[in-house]
Amino acid sequence: MLPLPPVLPDVPGQERRADPLTPGVAPSEGSTTARRFLLAGGEVAFALVACLLFAVWATTIEVDPLDRVGQVSGLAALQLRFLLVALTCAVIAGAVVRARPRARDGVVRLACALLAGLSTGITAGGLVVALRGTPWPLVPLGDSFQLATWASDVQEGRAIPGSYPPLFVHLLARYAELTDQITPYALKDLYVVSLALIGPTAYLAWRLVLPPVWALVIGVVAALPFATPYKAFTYLPLLAVLPLLVWLTRAVRTAHCRSLGANTARGAVLGLAVGLLFLLYSGWFVWPAPGVVVAVAMVVPWRRGPGRALVLLGSAGAVFLAVAAWHLVPLLTAAGTIQDTYFYFDALADPAYVAMFRNDYPGADAANWPPPGELGGVGLFTVLLAVGLGSALALGARRSLVIMVGSCAVSAWLFRFVLASQMYETQTVQLWPRTLMQILYCLLVLCGYAVYLAVRRSRLLLTAVAAPVGPHGPRRAAGIPVAGAFAGLALVFSSAASATADTWMPTDLKGSAGELTMMSHTTRTAEGPCPRFAPGGVCEDSLSQYRTGGSQ
Repeated sequence: MLPLPPVLPDVPGQERRADPLTPGVAPSEGSTTARRFLLAGGEVAFALVACLLFAVWATTIEVDPLDRVGQVSGLAALQLRFLLVALTCAVIAGAVVRARPRARDGVVRLACALLAGLSTGITAGGLVVALRGTPWPLVPLGDSFQLATWASDVQEGRAIPGSYPPLFVHLLARYAELTDQITPYALKDLYVVSLALIGPTAYLAWRLVLPPVWALVIGVVAALPFATPYKAFTYLPLLAVLPLLVWLTRAVRTAHCRSLGANTARGAVLGLAVGLLFLLYSGWFVWPAPGVVVAVAMVVPWRRGPGRALVLLGSAGAVFLAVAAWHLVPLLTAAGTIQDTYFYFDALADPAYVAMFRNDYPGADAANWPPPGELGGVGLFTVLLAVGLGSALALGARRSLVIMVGSCAVSAWLFRFVLASQMYETQTVQLWPRTLMQILYCLLVLCGYAVYLAVRRSRLLLTAVAAPVGPHGPRRAAGIPVAGAFAGLALVFSSAASATADTWMPTDLKGSAGELTMMSHTTRTAEGPCPRFAPGGVCEDSLSQYRTGGSQ
């Protein structure tokens, strides 16, 4: 019996060379620097253009979003367009590869980026359909109202609370000025854009550490639970910072192979990126912080000489503090004085349940949340998460991704139970239910990575037993798993987008997410008339202060 090939700690280029779903050779083995940057820029452009254009295309779907027949027709139109775009791209990609086999690597990269853009561009298109006929953003009350008010304050030179991340509010204020809209109307556009960016953000961030197809399989699939229309911008940092931290872990492990200048530059770029994400939404940086410290300490080459690794970490820390100080200083100043006493449904659910994220609005079945499982109250999905976690640890415990993602998950898990256990004594929530999103994301990533490691081991074992022979050779055979992955992922992405969009379609059903969307259609516009599809032409005058274009 042949022994299984070992899975070693990270080595630059190792994953690409042994990856059955990554055609061609690693860039360092056959590509020029200019070509690498050109392809990377192409991936960014394809992902962003695909998601944004698909959302804009959805504005041409003419249905009544309050009529169920119109909703179904709109969802079907989105699916048809997704299918047409995906099939067209598949045909073009196949033709290009057939004509120029050496271009296969670039074609796969661009196709993956395009599919990542479509994955949530279609979800954003569903939000466009749901809000057709009203200028208001999703849920024009509550947090949306507060964001719009703060943006109006920024426009008029007034300060906003330092405890809230300022970047989105300032972007909203400037975008409203640029488009000559009042801030709530501008918020509708930014809600659509931020939702569309979920897929590209996850894909492009994970491309720093994973091959193209696996960035889709692991990164974008794990991001699907967070492609929620309401305040999607808050999840962009959650999806992006984890792969950046994995990239940091790998950079620290190999810091001794680079010059001091190269390490300083890498650290500065990382610090800048993480700092901007912190300014966009800082909540996701609290729970994993201890785990990040532990993970980095585990990979610093202490015996070989930690000097260059510490230079990289110091550079990253200095730039991060310089960028994040705008929000970090007031946040630390207010530490211990902010009391969260909002006991929403999630704060009263089983704290050990982290297998499903339903946002802050559970729907009509809140009294039965979480749903009962089949194995001692544990559902099959939780069992699969546990299997994935165990498999990732068994197959790649020494790998940077497993070390960093696992440490972040443990850190958030500990925070969750510490704060939840104090809830009765303090009568505060302190946002501990939000750790669910971080834990679920980490577990999904580890599950996907376990599949990657298993596929890689199988590939190495099969290669050792018998390499492909014949006139077509191994390169053409590699096209089969790539095509299969594309087809399966396209089905998952389109189905998930349709299910999410359908959940938020306007409805009168009490306790549903669609009831919140209905508010956008039943609130009188700032100009006076009701939105176009307001039932019976009747609406409420709850946001009339925005008729003057500013907050009061």
